[in-house]
Amino acid sequence: MIAIGIRYLMGWSMASNSADRERPEWPPHPDRVFMALTAAYYEAGDDETEWEALRWLERQEAPNMWAGDATNRETMTTYVPVNDSAPLSRRAGSRPSVQQAHAGLQLLPENRSRQPRQFPVAIPHDPRVYLVWTARIGMWTKRYSKKEEIPTCPLALLRPHQGWI
Repeated sequence: MIAIGIRYLMGWSMASNSADRERPEWPPHPDRVFMALTAAYYEAGDDETEWEALRWLERQEAPNMWAGDATNRETMTTYVPVNDSAPLSRRAGSRPSVQQAHAGLQLLPENRSRQPRQFPVAIPHDPRVYLVWTARIGMWTKRYSKKEEIPTCPLALLRPHQGWI
């Protein structure tokens, strides 16, 4: 068994539901957690043991999840500058023309067109979320090439209740 505990330090979660971008996603989808772990792996380096752990986790069935209820904050539409404006090209060392300078000024955030966006927020009643995979696992260490059994996690002693999904 392995468990991952997440605590929302600010007491809220800003993530949109993939089916409805105006609603917050609560509880967090296990795929969102996996993407965060993968991003952390690529940010931190190239550790073979961590890579194997991610590959193992990827092959597991969906975890059991404990997450409390949440209150959804009212979602408002805001207008933000688009980030996909194409930069202008010119030869290195050449001076831009007046038209190029004017077009370049249009790339500044205050001059870009704005698109409507929603930033839905869920405010959980308990800022903790637990994901629990119940498969028997082994742990690889750099020092040893054999598998070692991980001791039972105290989270396994929790009794499922209304928050278990």
